[in-house]
Amino acid sequence: MQEEPLAAGAPASYAGFFTDAHWWLFCLLILVLNLVLLAFDPLPKLFMGDSESYLWTALSGWIPPDRSFLYGYVVRWSSLWTESLTSLLILQVFLGAVTAILVTIICRSIFGLANSLSCLFGLLCSLDPLQLVWQRYVMTETISLFFYVLVLLFSFLYLKERRIWQLAIVQTLAVLVISFRMSYLLVVQMSTFFLPLIAFFPEIRAMFRKRSSIWSKMLLTKSAGWHLVLSILFMFVLHQGYRQVNGRLAGRQPAYLLGSGLSLLTTWAPALKPTDAPNPSLAKLISVTSFN
Repeated sequence: MQEEPLAAGAPASYAGFFTDAHWWLFCLLILVLNLVLLAFDPLPKLFMGDSESYLWTALSGWIPPDRSFLYGYVVRWSSLWTESLTSLLILQVFLGAVTAILVTIICRSIFGLANSLSCLFGLLCSLDPLQLVWQRYVMTETISLFFYVLVLLFSFLYLKERRIWQLAIVQTLAVLVISFRMSYLLVVQMSTFFLPLIAFFPEIRAMFRKRSSIWSKMLLTKSAGWHLVLSILFMFVLHQGYRQVNGRLAGRQPAYLLGSGLSLLTTWAPALKPTDAPNPSLAKLISVTSFN
């Protein structure tokens, strides 16, 4: 691989990665390193509460009311047939290694860093203590981070090339992210709105500074608006699909999390009054528990 960094603003290219033997050797090094570290510490770790919910989903198909549901099915598909959580840890170690490799690709192809520096960042990512410890837990962190790094990669590609299919992939991957960890929801929703605006902002600013024609401004504004509308539409359709699947699996109403209402209620309980509740039963409950 060439050591010269990419020129600023150059289109991202991956041809060099697939034809360079040194690149594949680096990928193999990252994977072997993570597997060797797993061999030294192969015991699965549990964070009770969360891990208990995921294990119960794997065993029974139960949908947790306050956690994303997909990870439990990953545990089922990876571990029930082996009757061991070791296969789950191997999967998470593999995805952790791929995450580090994706970081290297982002550093090289998106930010234009030299190969040696990009590989260093990838190596540091694979050896990050938090990265290593979560690979051994029956928790969603490793898999959700893998998909989130993919979201970042395609988001950067979209900012460079502004192609609709890249925007669609970003939103599809974002749904996978929240299906493993719902705490990414706000980030996903914000990126849905800001990603198209950031992509077109430099061109819009330059056009207004040059005092371009009204027709040029209208065309650019139309393109930016179209991308923004599609981004919001992709998110709305995919998230509604996720909500429907979650509700159908649980036999309840469609929702991001089945326990969202209870969480909000307990959070705002000290400030609630009986008149705030449209439901008479809930209003009675608030009146009984109110300290006002």
